[in-house]
Amino acid sequence: MKISEIAALLKVEYRGDDVEFEGAAIDSRQVEENNLFIALPGRQVDGNTFVSAAKAAGASAAIVTAYQACELPQILVKDSQKALRQLAADYRQKFHLPVVAITGSCGKTTAKNMLASIFREASSTLANKGTYNNELGVSWMLMGLRKYHEYAVFELGANHKGEIADLVKLVKPCCAAVTMVAPVHLEGFGHVDDIAQAKSEIYEGLPSDGIAIINADDEYCDYFIKKAGNRRKIFFGKEKKADVIVTDIVLSQQLQPQFVLHTPEASIPVNMQLVGEHNVMNALVAAACAYAFGITLAQIKKGIEACKPEIKRLIVHQSKRGTVVIDDSYNANPSSVAAAVKLLAKYSGKKILVLGDMLELGDRAVEMHRHIGRLAKEHQVNLFYGYGELSKEACLQFGENGFHFSDQNTLIANLTHQIDAQTTLLVKGSNSMKMWNVVEAILGESSCCTG
Repeated sequence: MKISEIAALLKVEYRGDDVEFEGAAIDSRQVEENNLFIALPGRQVDGNTFVSAAKAAGASAAIVTAYQACELPQILVKDSQKALRQLAADYRQKFHLPVVAITGSCGKTTAKNMLASIFREASSTLANKGTYNNELGVSWMLMGLRKYHEYAVFELGANHKGEIADLVKLVKPCCAAVTMVAPVHLEGFGHVDDIAQAKSEIYEGLPSDGIAIINADDEYCDYFIKKAGNRRKIFFGKEKKADVIVTDIVLSQQLQPQFVLHTPEASIPVNMQLVGEHNVMNALVAAACAYAFGITLAQIKKGIEACKPEIKRLIVHQSKRGTVVIDDSYNANPSSVAAAVKLLAKYSGKKILVLGDMLELGDRAVEMHRHIGRLAKEHQVNLFYGYGELSKEACLQFGENGFHFSDQNTLIANLTHQIDAQTTLLVKGSNSMKMWNVVEAILGESSCCTG
């Protein structure tokens, strides 16, 4: 596209040569050759000040909110994030390919990664990187579509009603899935019923010939069936009757799930690289979506088995002392913490849980932290280390050998005296608690990834 076309679309002016660009970047450090650089406002920095850096990195033009003293062609707008969304929406219209959207309270990133891995066994696939699942991230990722892509997978996140509906309008999926509904972002939603209502927007936004992928085991299954209306439905599950199911689940010595995957036509054994039985449900989401598009069972198997864990999401390391360190520090909510605790319980030797506060839980925050304390005790966790005011409640419920810290460095110093080659350490917490600092401190410079 030429920048004159973008200026016309946005009804604004531009300066410089009418150059062509391909793709977009919102970070000057991630600019690729001929990208359009979008200068976004930030809390601490102004994206406009990085236009020269973007040019040096290979950008062919930039969208700015103030012209910069740089030879790079520039399109002047009032709101660069709004301009990016408008540009992405227009750009999406140029592509006609199967697009799948996945949301859910837990597991959506893993399910998205698995489905992308499966689709790549069949053909070229675009998927949003990491957890770029809000309006800004999805808009940026949409600009990565190319003519050679035959599939696209987008993870959609939300912390309030209406957000999924807006993202669906932007992405325009023909197939959509909800992994599960659980109490997360309650400060924005209020009640779990409201979360289910928000997630159902992904089904309501499908075209009439769209495909709804529904979790048969979820408490809100019947609600989602109603919301999907007359659209084609494919069900997945472990407990209830469904189209795509698993049987014979076992865990390897490394706690990686092995199971038999069944569709209405055939069955196949699958051995996952990811750890934890809860990831079987994520595999089912991906398998059901792939099944909807006629992907072969052999390709589904290869895609699931090729999928590796996302950074800071249940990655198993071994420290120089021989301690097993399970890094699940990217984020936390009651459901994901419960799954991680159950995984920790399967290890032998001393078991230590280090938990940072689970945030955005609204009025139920104290109750849910207390529940985690009791759950850890019930699963024979030996030591509980809490960081943050809410985690104090979990420590109190855990009782003896529950220790609370208001300073991470003090926690780390104490923890180093408790770990050895017979210890398994699980570290988890909401993203803003930065619990990966604990992982990095324990691993030091000499560690290896074992899972």
